[in-house]
Amino acid sequence: MLPLDLASIRSKRPPHTPFDDKAMGTRGDLLAPATTPPSMLQQKSIVALAACLIGTAMWWATPRAVAPVPALGWILAAVSILICTIPALNSPILSRLEAIRDSTMTHRAIASFFISLLAIAYLAFTAHHQNRDFFPKTLDDQSYVIQMHMLAQGKLWMPAHACADFFDTFHMLASPKYASAYFPGTAILYTPLIWLGVPIWIGPVIVAGASVGLVFRIVCELADAIAGAMAAVLLLSSSWFRTYSILVYGQPIALMLGLLMLWAWLRWREHQGWHWSLFIGVFGGLLAITRPADAVCYALPIASSSALLLRGKALRHQLVTATMIIAGAIPFLTVQAIQNIGITASITRTPFSLYVDRDQPGANFGFHDYDASMKPASVVMQKQVYYENFIVPFIQKHTLSEWPGWLKEHLPQIADVTLPAQVMLLLVPVGLLGLGRDLRRWTLVMPFLLFLPLYFAYPPFVEHYALPFVPAAILCVAMAPGVLRDRVPQLGNVTYLASVLVILIMSISMLPELNSKVNDETFPSPMMRVLHDQIDNSDLAPAVILFRYHPELSQAGDNSYKIEPVYNTGVAWPDDAPIILAHDLGSRNIEIIRYYAERQPQRTFYLFDRGNLADPLHRLGTAVELVNAGR
Repeated sequence: MLPLDLASIRSKRPPHTPFDDKAMGTRGDLLAPATTPPSMLQQKSIVALAACLIGTAMWWATPRAVAPVPALGWILAAVSILICTIPALNSPILSRLEAIRDSTMTHRAIASFFISLLAIAYLAFTAHHQNRDFFPKTLDDQSYVIQMHMLAQGKLWMPAHACADFFDTFHMLASPKYASAYFPGTAILYTPLIWLGVPIWIGPVIVAGASVGLVFRIVCELADAIAGAMAAVLLLSSSWFRTYSILVYGQPIALMLGLLMLWAWLRWREHQGWHWSLFIGVFGGLLAITRPADAVCYALPIASSSALLLRGKALRHQLVTATMIIAGAIPFLTVQAIQNIGITASITRTPFSLYVDRDQPGANFGFHDYDASMKPASVVMQKQVYYENFIVPFIQKHTLSEWPGWLKEHLPQIADVTLPAQVMLLLVPVGLLGLGRDLRRWTLVMPFLLFLPLYFAYPPFVEHYALPFVPAAILCVAMAPGVLRDRVPQLGNVTYLASVLVILIMSISMLPELNSKVNDETFPSPMMRVLHDQIDNSDLAPAVILFRYHPELSQAGDNSYKIEPVYNTGVAWPDDAPIILAHDLGSRNIEIIRYYAERQPQRTFYLFDRGNLADPLHRLGTAVELVNAGR
């Protein structure tokens, strides 16, 4: 028997609201009610044990991760469990946890702010410590950065270039306009970085840090401050989250906007004020033009929950709520409509849809029979190779009858993204028991449940698509200790304290500073480093560099087709770049040489051989020299 006076602690807690207790069930209190019949407690214990067994089976059936929990993590976890069984040691810890758990709203708000600051500092530190690249280098973030430069000039697209094929690259449209294929939300949020002239990575790291603070604050409200602290550590310990914390991608922004939508809804739920309805619309509208599918996953549960809460309210109040949500979203949806019309000449067809139809035929949402005659429209060889080697295998196996295979392949990937360590799968079913009839908790978990069937309809599914839905898994893990204490009262406090400490230890042990097998650099590229370190900062300007791709490298198993240097990320229009990057199109190179000989004759042409990084750059001559020589 532990010496802690649990009854006195329970009496000090703030009273529950009638809405939570009566209409929605329990708040998820960690202590079982004293009046619970023994037979019901026994049933709860059996259910909790069954959930643990299901979680164990999930963990056992999941293929092992590349970076497992290190031996030190397991040792410290075992030691912490031993400590929890000693009353003289666990009692002071439990007392302190109870004090934190019952912290005030003001204390939680202040803690959320400082947690965000600490997360920003750590994410920047760990990226530097791992010698990761801080410049745009992946297919996605280079396209986004060009879009940011366009928006900084008040434009969503530029006219098609006269030498369009030389600038045709991944996730960019070269015609009918020169533009990013992506939705504009990500670039809108990051465009101030261009105006301020600060390094691009600062924006993503701020977004990631803010998400950590939001996760803490929301889980505090849905459970308690201890669960909130665990949630913050769980998110920060995710390698996938850290990887994308310095990259310009839509998924981290979708994560933050989804959390902001939920936070605005929680505040609206209290008094149903019109201003919180407006915020729901603003965050939802920005999410809709960032990642529309993710917006659907977050918006449907919030809309359904709001409809339940508006039942019985005056019609005027219902109309005002709906009107303010729509009003908040309309400005962003208008931007998307302008982009659609300006680039595709159709208000309903997005640039991304046009890009997929052209260069990844059969890879748009839905289930399509593979047609071997369909090829990318691009003349760029690496886009052809990318389609055949990466996209086609997804299309061939993407059928309705293959849903078991889809789950078998992608659920382990989703677990790797949403949890810092696979062993935490053991606690997910336990945490699900804590959702109860609490509408707030279900509103956070439902986006993940919608994400699975929705993204099943998208052929080229990749792991990081799950990143915006990490909070659902985190909530389940963070609530598991409280569920165990509630449902197994015989060992309640021991189980609660042990599981809290184990979660924290396991999470922290997955940080790269403590685990040598963890590497957050998912996109290593010697070529991009050569380009950034030796070319971009050189005195070659004004110049044009033509990049020569070797398709035989991909045939030999090289995946360099996934890395592409032909993006002029420093400008909105290629001709404005001091050093213009373009494709080597062989005999067609005379087209781009003549173009610049007429307009910018002072530019010197170079050839960059992607197959020879030891000595990749070779001077060809100025545009005028090459034209006069007939080369």
